[in-house]
Amino acid sequence: MMRRGLHSATSLLAFILLMMAGAACVEPFRPESEQNALDLPIVVYLPESETPSTKASAGDVRARDVELTLHDLQVWMYTHQTAAAEAGAGDGEGAVAYLGLMDVEDATGAIEVNMPLPGYVLDRASENLRFDFYVLGNGRSAGFDLTQTETLRKLTRGELKQRLLSGVDTSGFGSMMVDTVPSKGLPMTCFFNNGGEGFDLSFMKMGFSSNQMRSMKNLHALDYDPTSEAVQNLQLSKAQKAYVESHCISNGKWNWATLSPQVTIVRSISRLRFVFAKSLGMEGTGITSIELVDENEEGVIPVSTFLFPREVMPESGFYPSTDEYEKLTWGSDEAPLLSDADILADENPLRLRSSSSTVDPLSNKAPVNMSAQEYENFLRAWVGVNTSTQKVLYVRESDKLIQGRIHYQVEGKQDVAAFCMDSDPATNLHRNHAWTIYAYFSLSRLLFEIIPDPWTGSSDAGHHLKK
Repeated sequence: MMRRGLHSATSLLAFILLMMAGAACVEPFRPESEQNALDLPIVVYLPESETPSTKASAGDVRARDVELTLHDLQVWMYTHQTAAAEAGAGDGEGAVAYLGLMDVEDATGAIEVNMPLPGYVLDRASENLRFDFYVLGNGRSAGFDLTQTETLRKLTRGELKQRLLSGVDTSGFGSMMVDTVPSKGLPMTCFFNNGGEGFDLSFMKMGFSSNQMRSMKNLHALDYDPTSEAVQNLQLSKAQKAYVESHCISNGKWNWATLSPQVTIVRSISRLRFVFAKSLGMEGTGITSIELVDENEEGVIPVSTFLFPREVMPESGFYPSTDEYEKLTWGSDEAPLLSDADILADENPLRLRSSSSTVDPLSNKAPVNMSAQEYENFLRAWVGVNTSTQKVLYVRESDKLIQGRIHYQVEGKQDVAAFCMDSDPATNLHRNHAWTIYAYFSLSRLLFEIIPDPWTGSSDAGHHLKK
């Protein structure tokens, strides 16, 4: 009996020790037991109202809907690296959290997503609760296989920093000749570190419930009145109220951005559009080919560019990944770009220049000053359904002076016209810029007008927070 009792006591002690060991492996208690207590809300704005840092003209040009639609989204979260950190610090670090959405219902405007965070994040000391984010939209057009979740989750900060849009690849924007928007959209990216400070997640230690978070989001930009019914309904603890008043109120108004990263993604590539016109009655015209090449017959499009913007962007706004550049030749004698029938005729092609256009594309009234967007609308209206009269090309960004030649024919004779976009570094072909080259046949020649513009979004889209 003594042995049996001793055996039972030993078994009970072993069981207790096993339970204690198991308990030590269980995630620590969280402020809230609901499933999404550790979800971080992130608002992702598409590029319709983001003006690039290198403005090319006095106005922005909005994209077509197909050029700004988001099909898929990925977000990586890494421990914040300060500006004072040694170059390359943290490059070997894996992501603290990863979110991959294969279908965001072809969103435009702004979307809000919830990023699941591992429980151990809140076990960090408050000074280690600052994070940086890499955000990628339409990654499938940049060669990412979104079905490989574990592989993507394990990508280090350095691997994302070095990810390229490369001419060596054959898929997506590895190809030089992308003249239509891929079915999975244009690649869009962002590096977000909250102005160099890292996004502070210490608020998650305050134990705000999902209902409190939703209510505070709905109060964004409204005046803060601690005695108001809206604040009373939040049922904030004393510690939560102190945190809100010290972190979430800016100039007397609620600021949701302190509780949710607000990131804007921009297109990683740029657009060239050639619009052609001819005088009424002119025949025997055609566009054989377009070349992008400098005066020394060297290329102007980099073999590769970084997919993501740099964490520290140089003043030039461009950080080349290579010193190799490619020539681009679009069309040939055997496969000309436009025939005479493709080119739209106008009684006065001169009026289609931005410097002499009217708001009504069918009018010959006196010239008026038009904004960049008004001129864009003007040309779109003139082209209408006759899209064969224009050619669009999506290319990797370049820090070189973009120039080239157009091989054409007029009245049955072959000729070539050289063009040069601009010598101002601010108007080079940096990412998220759109160039329009208007070329028109007049007096047996091909003449040009070149219009560079920052590239934004659709005319009817606006920033909003989903309620």
